Amino acid sequence: MASAVTSIEVYATRRFRNRQTGAVTSFRNPHVRICYSDGVRDEICELTQRMIGEPLQIWMSCRVVSAPIVREALCSKPCFDVSSYDLGDAWRLAHNLKVEPKLPCP
Repeated sequence: MASAVTSIEVYATRRFRNRQTGAVTSFRNPHVRICYSDGVRDEICELTQRMIGEPLQIWMSCRVVSAPIVREALCSKPCFDVSSYDLGDAWRLAHNLKVEPKLPCP
C-alpha cells in the first residue's frame, strides 16, 4: 500500500478556526500528515472503522516505525495525522517514510 501514499508532510502546530467568531487559534502539536490516493480510500475507511481505539501499525522494511491509535474512521479525508512527541520525532518519522528502502519482508 506504500505506493498509494501521495504526500508526507511535517507540521509543528495545529490551527483551528472558530466557526462562530472566525478567530484562528494555533497550538503546538508536532505531527506528520500522510495523504493517500483515492484508489485506497475505501480500503482505509473499512479498515479503520474496525480499528477505533486500537493501534494502526505503520511498517517500513519489516519493522514498525509508528503505531498511532485510531481515534476515528478515516473515511472522509484523503489524509491522516500521526502525532509525535516533538518536532524532531516528526521529522524522523517523515524521513523514514520517504527515504527508507522498501524491502520485502520474509
